[in-house]
Amino acid sequence: MSVSSTNAVANESKRILSLDQFRGYTVLGMFVVDFLGHQDSIHHLLKHNENYISYADSILPGFLFAAGMSFRLTWLKRRQQQSVTATVWQFVRRSLALVLLSLMIYGFGVSISNWADWNQTSVLVFCFALLKARMWEVLAIIGMIQVLLLPIVGRSAAVRIFGAVGLLAAHVGLSGWFNFAFVHGIQNWLDAWLGTTGIRCWDGGCFGLATWSFVMLLGTLAYDLVAALRTRPGSAAAYLVSIGVLLLAVGQALFAISAMYPDTLSATTASATANPNQRSVLSDSPVWPATGFDVSAWRNGITESPLTPPPKFREVNYWMASKRTVSASFILLATGWNVLVFGLFIAVSDVFHWQWRIFRVLGQNPLLAYILHHMTAASIGSLVPRDSPLWFCLLGLAVFLCITYAMMEYLDRSRLYLRL
Repeated sequence: MSVSSTNAVANESKRILSLDQFRGYTVLGMFVVDFLGHQDSIHHLLKHNENYISYADSILPGFLFAAGMSFRLTWLKRRQQQSVTATVWQFVRRSLALVLLSLMIYGFGVSISNWADWNQTSVLVFCFALLKARMWEVLAIIGMIQVLLLPIVGRSAAVRIFGAVGLLAAHVGLSGWFNFAFVHGIQNWLDAWLGTTGIRCWDGGCFGLATWSFVMLLGTLAYDLVAALRTRPGSAAAYLVSIGVLLLAVGQALFAISAMYPDTLSATTASATANPNQRSVLSDSPVWPATGFDVSAWRNGITESPLTPPPKFREVNYWMASKRTVSASFILLATGWNVLVFGLFIAVSDVFHWQWRIFRVLGQNPLLAYILHHMTAASIGSLVPRDSPLWFCLLGLAVFLCITYAMMEYLDRSRLYLRL
């Protein structure tokens, strides 16, 4: 890791300016979501949700998509200068550094209160729980996906497409076998073996890397497309928007399968329960509906929106647009949205040459922006109670954004960039 004061933008003409703009947009979106996401007065589309998708849930996939483009670009550049072995080890060291940095920022998700708690069993459970669920924040996810994809990042587009589809299919299969229960912390053979029953995952846990990898591989393919059409950005924008729409359509089709799962409780029964807001149980058959594939129910599901909560008492199943499990429908919808938005940024930035300085400043220094915004948000956010009215939340957001951007602007003018 290094902080460089060299002229990192000396070859500005060689940069994909739309990528900087898109990455800056994603960083700014992260700022807004991280600051406002815990406030009671904020709309659910700015919050992370469990079984339906929101704008907030599109931010991490946006980072992975942009990281995939940079991954492909850097791999090709380094392979022109050195051997495969040297390139691989550089990425492995970089990825492990990202994982370590993530752990130092977020911690281990648990604390040891007494010396007597340090024993062989507790250490093993601590390590297993860390690997299962507690270490998977954005930097660790990026780092480990890059390690996972090293065998194919330099290969042809066909190989990477096959890899993306294969990883997505593998996640579906694993979820039907045990991973759906594993993520939700209910009884399954792997938790029983590891001693981690009851520990729930977020962002898919360790097996979520399979579906997150789909996003990064799409990023590598998007880089190839943009590089091949560098002199025709309008065509690149049109292709990407079309691909984004196609992914959204396929994601919606998979999401519609969730409508084939029954409501386990009626509203009348629920009104008699101690907790009428309790969501129905997890499905025993999360990937394939127990009643089989019902075409009429699937068609009805097409009209449902993945942006709104599902029916309150529907069996929770794999096909819901879930960021907790990183389901196939979620990843296709989130990836489609980001591919479409990136296509629009190409049209705006590379065709019409409209650019925003705030996106450029944040987009060229995303790692440092990520680290700094956590510190600023913690300081300013401590003064904004969770039950604050909307106007006070927005005031706090404005102060947070101004301070964070002022620091990023100073670093940019000083040519100080944090690189891994």
